[in-house]
Amino acid sequence: GAVAKEAINATVSFTKETNALARALGINTSEASALNVALGDIYSSSEVMTGAATKMAKQLRTNEDQLKALGLQTRDSSGHFRNMNDLMMDAIRIVGQYAEGTDRDIALQQMFGKGADEITGLLKLNAATIEEAKKKQRELGLVVGVENVDAMKRYRAVMNDVGDVLLAVKKAIGDAVM
Repeated sequence: GAVAKEAINATVSFTKETNALARALGINTSEASALNVALGDIYSSSEVMTGAATKMAKQLRTNEDQLKALGLQTRDSSGHFRNMNDLMMDAIRIVGQYAEGTDRDIALQQMFGKGADEITGLLKLNAATIEEAKKKQRELGLVVGVENVDAMKRYRAVMNDVGDVLLAVKKAIGDAVM
C-alpha cells in the first residue's frame, strides 16, 4: 500500500509540475514533461524555470527595450510577444554568451531582474540537453499528455471526496462522544 501511495504521489507531483511548466511557458504538456526531465538533468527544477519566466515577463512589461538591446527578439512579425518558452531559451542562450563573472551577472539581471542569480543553473539548458531529455522521456515513459492531466484532476477530486467522507465519520463520532 505504501509503495502504491508513493507511486501515485510521485505521478501527481510530476504531472502537476509539468502542467504548471506548460502553462507558464505556453507549451503543451508533452513538451513541458521533456523540459522537466531536462531540468532535472542539469540539476535544476521546474520551479526555477517558472520563476525565471515570471521574472522575464516582468522585464518584458517594464524593460522591453533593454531586452531588445541585449539581442532578444521579443515580438513576432505581427507584433505579438513570442511564446515564453522561445523567449526563455533565447534569453538563456544570450546570457550564456557573456563571460562568466560580472558581465554575465549584469546580463542576467537585465534579462530577468532582481534575484536572477538563482537562474544561473539554467544556463546549462540548450537544444541538445532537451533533445536528450526527449529521448530519455520516451524510453522511460515520462511523457505527460492531456489524459495524464485529466487523470490527475480526477484523482485529486476523488481524494477530496474521500477526505470529506472521513471527516463526516470523525464528526459523527465526535458528536456522539460529546
